[in-house]
Amino acid sequence: KEIKNGRLAMFAMFGFYIQALVTREGPVANWRAHIADPVAVNAGNYMATAYCDYDPLAPASICA
Repeated sequence: KEIKNGRLAMFAMFGFYIQALVTREGPVANWRAHIADPVAVNAGNYMATAYCDYDPLAPASICA
């Protein structure tokens, strides 16, 4: 059972790293922003443009 919990913790940390890369903020800052305005600050804000900074071949119509 302890191995499963360790794997879950590693997966959660991986999520924190990806969140920081995409939003350029830490998890606590993202949480505070979401609590302040949950409708406007959510994952939907980052889904369409998350890869624009990392993919040089990203379409200009999405990343503009």
